Amino acid sequence: MLPEILGLYITDGEETTSDLLKLSEGEGVEALDFGSIQELVHRFKGSSLSIGVAQVCLLCKEIRETCVQKKGLETKQKLSELRTTFVELRGNLEAYLDSLGRKRLKMGNEAT
Repeated sequence: MLPEILGLYITDGEETTSDLLKLSEGEGVEALDFGSIQELVHRFKGSSLSIGVAQVCLLCKEIRETCVQKKGLETKQKLSELRTTFVELRGNLEAYLDSLGRKRLKMGNEAT
């Protein structure tokens, strides 16, 4: 079941971080939709918390705070940092999932 959960997290995280970057593309603070950013970040924080990804949870909390304070530049910077952190995490999770697949294959071959 763990591979499925991590796979869903990776898919959702890819979509969420891409959507967050799109929301931060406009020029100036007035272009930012702080409410939508907060909603997405809140959801992503919850899913990250459920699999124990503390670094992502902390960044989500920081982004929420910058949104509440309407700090546009800081919000954009933190969103970029979140995307970079997620991409690195995604690579680590995919490597882990690959190693699980190899272990299952090896165990299946040994059983026959």
